[in-house]
Amino acid sequence: MSRTESTPTLLDPQLSDEKWLGKLDWRKGAPASLVGASRKGNIDGFAAALKEQNSLSAKRQLKLTELLQGLHLNDSHNGILVRTFLGLTSSTADDLESELTQALEQHGLNPAPPLEVIAGLTFLLVAPNRLSQATHVSLWRWCVVQCCHWIEEHPTEGEPETLSDLLSVAELPLLAGQMFPHLKQSKKWISKGRKGWNQWCTETTDSDGTLDAQWLDRMLPVLQSLGRSETYLQDASESLLSAKLTGSMEGLVKRCLCLATPGRLATLSSASSGTLTEFKSALAALGYKKTHPIRRLLALYADPQSRGQRLGVRTWDLPEQFHQSDWAEWACLRTSWDADLDQVLVNYGDAQTVLDIVLNGLSVFSGSWTSQLQLDGVPWEPSEWSCSCVFHDDDADYVELQQVDDDKGVTITRQILLNRANRGLFLADIIKTNQPGELSYRWELPFSSDVIPNAGSQNGHPHAAEPRFEFDALTREAAAQFEDLRVRLFPLGWPQDRFAPAPGKMQLDRQELAMEVRVTGDGLCLPLFLDWHPPRRDTPCDWSLLTVAEDGQVIDRSQALGSRLRLGREQWLYFYNIRPGALPRTVLGHHTLYETVIARVKRGGEIVPLVQVDQEQVE
Repeated sequence: MSRTESTPTLLDPQLSDEKWLGKLDWRKGAPASLVGASRKGNIDGFAAALKEQNSLSAKRQLKLTELLQGLHLNDSHNGILVRTFLGLTSSTADDLESELTQALEQHGLNPAPPLEVIAGLTFLLVAPNRLSQATHVSLWRWCVVQCCHWIEEHPTEGEPETLSDLLSVAELPLLAGQMFPHLKQSKKWISKGRKGWNQWCTETTDSDGTLDAQWLDRMLPVLQSLGRSETYLQDASESLLSAKLTGSMEGLVKRCLCLATPGRLATLSSASSGTLTEFKSALAALGYKKTHPIRRLLALYADPQSRGQRLGVRTWDLPEQFHQSDWAEWACLRTSWDADLDQVLVNYGDAQTVLDIVLNGLSVFSGSWTSQLQLDGVPWEPSEWSCSCVFHDDDADYVELQQVDDDKGVTITRQILLNRANRGLFLADIIKTNQPGELSYRWELPFSSDVIPNAGSQNGHPHAAEPRFEFDALTREAAAQFEDLRVRLFPLGWPQDRFAPAPGKMQLDRQELAMEVRVTGDGLCLPLFLDWHPPRRDTPCDWSLLTVAEDGQVIDRSQALGSRLRLGREQWLYFYNIRPGALPRTVLGHHTLYETVIARVKRGGEIVPLVQVDQEQVE
């Protein structure tokens, strides 16, 4: 019987188990006990033959169970078979029988989620001796039917777009091919699974291993699936990890390591990502030894007391902290791998930028950095972001994004600079239009659930204490206090003194930080500086808007904006040419043709640029 004839027959729900067994098509060399019991429709004999084929000792079954349980997210959205498998070691025989019967009745022979099918196959692998003969055969049939559906009748075409798609083209064929080696349908299933994994890695990672931003929220489930796949094959004395796949996987892990910070995994989305312990388990299954620097780093981050500690791993054994990929559409700006790190993750693959900001080891902001622009009272529809400039050295990490609407003559530039040497974060939005008019602009950045109580904390963290927000009575300085972390906020585009008029305002509430501005003209620049460095926690500060001149003529602030900030003995300059001139412009004694200058100001007045940017180059 050919595959095209036999597979639809196996999917027929009207057949009894006895008749269904008689329809099975076996490969040459299949065990005679299996084939004989199958052709006779002998359920008891078939179940006994199945158990004979499982050569795993009870000790090995238990070890495999524990390994595979550690490679599943303990997620409330798991199906009944996954939840039953996660509780396998503590369930009684009666409970297990009842739960499996309930699961098979609930799913029937309709297509089930691939992860549920994988869990069913795992029971056949690690718990055949705990199943009654009738349940064993029913589960075996159900798994065969589900595998034929996903692998033969309705295979995923093209690049997998969801986790279920990936499971159905990669992990499921590998495990199914191992569990049903004597069925004719399974002849190429293992090779299909290998091909599925290789294709997924090729299509969803950049040349350096950077994972497509659309997959970041599923990074850990993907690594767990890859770890389960390797575990299945290792148990058969094989390996999934070819040299090519190993290289892709190692690059992916290095780039995604930045998602781990003390006590949490970021996702750059609202989805749950699992825990650091689950991350470590996935890496262990992929051959990362306990002494590997990445696993040691994760162990440090998993320690509840780790925030504020120094690194216990040699820096040169760990990946580069900064990375950015135009193809993957996300970037990581990071000061170090120490537990008191500062980091900004930026996902710009959509109309709204998504940020995850960690300051001194604590996640402070996480979510969509939304913006709304109105031109003469008419809302402007945002386009997709693209990365226009990146820069990295020992002093600073810098990413610049742009939205360009040629039809309406609108360009929005978004700047993010993380000061690695002296700590501090510059955020700036610049709007340019072709025609002058009324510009109304507002952006909002949500606080992380890790610092907002009762908002639901990821990874099982205890709820944070209520944050405190402070607004200086005489100046526009504001501050947010999160437990032992104080973040000071300086809107550098407006005068420091509250009595001086300003075209906008900054807002802080329990959910978000927001800035809004309304001006008349064809451009505006809205910079904000965030400071949290403990030595500068209470240092005196002042800032002022600077005079910008070109060829001896003062330039209006709608054309160029300069601002100087002083915190104690440290000073910084922020300068942006909204409308560049023909000649170099002067700000604070510094002559420049660059569009952007962000710099330290030394005590003697010397300007030491952190980053200088024009429209075509980075220096």
